[in-house]
Amino acid sequence: MSVKKLTDLIQSYIPKAALPLIGQLWEQLPFGLHIKNKRESKLGDFRNHPKYGPTITINHNLSPSQFLLTLVHEIAHHYCFEQYNRKGIQIKPHGVEWKQTFQQLMQPFLIPEIYSEPLLSVLKNHMKNPAASSGRDPELYKLLRGPVNEQERMEEGFWILENMEIGDCFVHRKKCYRIIDRRNSKVIARNIQNAKVYNFIAGAEVFKIEDQELLEKIIAKDQQSSAQIKALSTGPKVGEIPNGTVFSYNKVKFRKIKNNRTRCIAEEIHTGKHYSFHMETVLK
Repeated sequence: MSVKKLTDLIQSYIPKAALPLIGQLWEQLPFGLHIKNKRESKLGDFRNHPKYGPTITINHNLSPSQFLLTLVHEIAHHYCFEQYNRKGIQIKPHGVEWKQTFQQLMQPFLIPEIYSEPLLSVLKNHMKNPAASSGRDPELYKLLRGPVNEQERMEEGFWILENMEIGDCFVHRKKCYRIIDRRNSKVIARNIQNAKVYNFIAGAEVFKIEDQELLEKIIAKDQQSSAQIKALSTGPKVGEIPNGTVFSYNKVKFRKIKNNRTRCIAEEIHTGKHYSFHMETVLK
């Protein structure tokens, strides 16, 4: 891929004033770029492909503002890979090194010609400590999505999670959930099928279940599952045990490191890798 092919590929996806800046980033460290269909799990990604080399993919359905931010986010991963991982230096995917690189690369784009107000001010504030996903900043997420007729979307059954109440039920990626709590910018919901608890960003759009007969069945199943889980919960919760405690989960031994909001960080004894557990996970 040449810089001309790159700019020709993305010229309809990002603000025009950003094209030369993206070209400059590519000339410093070339990469391949592919536009993908909508993916529920991610907006974009970066990998060092064994055959094609550094490759970035971005979803096609993003607004120009969101596409550009996602692209620079992934370019920052590319720069970090070349500076650290390729030299055998292991860093966290969204650790200090990535944050600093992302901040540096985004700085030239934070101008009125590319991002208009109020998005520009919100984005500048976000970039003081960028998160792994823009979805963790509800205000930024809304502005990046661009103009959406929320009344029309609601009439179609689609709601933003932050506008829903505890106890409401919704469908996400063909699975049914019930909202059980809110914490900071997260909505906590229980999967009706497996009774596991998941965190959702408050700005996520989901399909709200409003059919009363169906709701009653879902709530009854959720209450039954909750009662069964409570009856089976005979051990301590991972969030309750002291830091440094060694515990087993699915026959694998871990050492607890710390609690982090709704998650517990633990180190696998054998490999030294870090894993995240929900603090309500019961140890038997």
